[in-house]
Amino acid sequence: EYGFTDLDGSRPDCWRYLVEVQEAGKPADPSGYR
Repeated sequence: EYGFTDLDGSRPDCWRYLVEVQEAGKPADPSGYR
């Protein structure tokens, strides 16, 4: 949305991660959001 990328060149979807992982109580695994 803001045009930022991480140092590794990926553009994580943090909002989807928060809803699907953090709010659902699942273990953290950011590999699917990069």
